[in-house]
Amino acid sequence: MSRFTGIPANPVPTEKVSYRFHAEGKYAIEDMKLILARKHGIKASLEEIAEACILLAYDDLLENQNASKLANR
Repeated sequence: MSRFTGIPANPVPTEKVSYRFHAEGKYAIEDMKLILARKHGIKASLEEIAEACILLAYDDLLENQNASKLANR
């Protein structure tokens, strides 16, 4: 469960949204999927990875405010 959002670790997706990514972001998500599968034996969809990353960034932003990685980016 995300510490701040109250979302269970494995929620059933209910919303369909679309975002445009630069090639760098798209390749990063694809690379994460390969690394998770090859090195850790974890199968995850691109959507699951993207959502997990968003929630991690959100938790970091709430906890660290201006010192968060997102705010510094």
